[in-house]
Amino acid sequence: MQDRGCSGSLFVGPPGTGKSLVAKALGNESNLPTLKFDLGALKDSLVGSSETNVRHAVKVIDAVSGGSSLWLATCNRYSGLPAEFLRRFNLGTFMFDLPTEDEQKGIWKIWLDHFFNSDDAHLRGDTSKIKRLAAESEWTGAEIKQCCEIAWRLDISLTDASKYIVPVSRSSAEKIASLRNEALGRFLSASIPGVYSREKQPKRKFSS
Repeated sequence: MQDRGCSGSLFVGPPGTGKSLVAKALGNESNLPTLKFDLGALKDSLVGSSETNVRHAVKVIDAVSGGSSLWLATCNRYSGLPAEFLRRFNLGTFMFDLPTEDEQKGIWKIWLDHFFNSDDAHLRGDTSKIKRLAAESEWTGAEIKQCCEIAWRLDISLTDASKYIVPVSRSSAEKIASLRNEALGRFLSASIPGVYSREKQPKRKFSS
């Protein structure tokens, strides 16, 4: 990135909060080629092979971008990343928190429309209840999709499908709390303009 004068942003947040989806959406909205690769998958057991794999990946990126590329990195944990790595991402580090009530409503609409018809039996008298449960438990977008897909595949209600889901807000509560504290005043917010602050985040209490 430094040798090529490339800019980049770092997306940090719990799993399933849309970090990778935003990266893909940026490429689609900008009508630009988007390449995805996993640094961990480039590692090899043979000495020198990992470096070769990385160089090959960079060559592909250079060929597609003409040497001018934007790098978007995603991770679930920030601590432990070296400073010399972090400073390459000069367009900011963004905190992707668990979705707010309004954000959840938008996500539910996308996946309900994707999997079900408006008159589907799975939605009758069930939608408000499951939305309230998800909001109170701070479900991620990935978990909302999972609930809809389970209901569709097993031909069961959304409420019954929710019994197959353990929200990351519950399974990794301590890690999320630690990440939120780490992000305070240091990262930009992916939800609202400006620096991440719990006081400035939209209210998460489900009210309707």
